[in-house]
Amino acid sequence: MTNDDEVFFVLLTGGLFFGLGLIFILGQLYLACFQLKKIIDHLSNSHGVLLRKTVMRQGVFGVYFMLISVGAFFVFPSKSIKCGNLDRNDYLNFPRGLLNLIRLFYVAGLGGGVAMFVLFFGGKYMGWIE
Repeated sequence: MTNDDEVFFVLLTGGLFFGLGLIFILGQLYLACFQLKKIIDHLSNSHGVLLRKTVMRQGVFGVYFMLISVGAFFVFPSKSIKCGNLDRNDYLNFPRGLLNLIRLFYVAGLGGGVAMFVLFFGGKYMGWIE
């Protein structure tokens, strides 16, 4: 039998997982449909984007791969600039509103992933998952 604390734990972590995941998915759709050309144009000197541009011709999964890569570049910019995937001038001249929006969507995705693992390991600890 479950107690109130267990129900609260499941509702909180499960709600975080689904809520943040929904924000991430809707954000991906918004970026892919309305902002992709602007993103590609502003990152024209970045080596990582130029390498992945050919993959975009392969349909929805290519566009998704490009957006995931750009999101990783912007969530961890110092590492991306150091590795040569992101051009420093492109990063500094990128529109701040769009940059913050991309970061928001990808941090929400990372938070949803963390909530998923917390829910999984909490369920194992409580004996719900064998």
